[in-house]
Amino acid sequence: MNGIAEARMRAGMKQQDLADALHIDRSTVAKWETGAAFPTGKKLPDVAKALSCEIEELFRKEEKKGRETQKKRKERAETRKRMSGAARR
Repeated sequence: MNGIAEARMRAGMKQQDLADALHIDRSTVAKWETGAAFPTGKKLPDVAKALSCEIEELFRKEEKKGRETQKKRKERAETRKRMSGAARR
């Protein structure tokens, strides 16, 4: 889940609520939340205001998620390496 989705849920809003507040289509909010599209720089202050958060919060979770994903990939690779070494014995 990305920062926009988390901020929206913390605000107790549905995608349609956020879309209505920003005068955009709900599908646009969905695209932002899935990473298929991103709000324009001009729109970011409005998004943050509607969600009662700072602009940075809209991205902070994505960065954390990226680090967690990298860590999990590394752990899986290490596990596979250990498993393949054990299988050869």
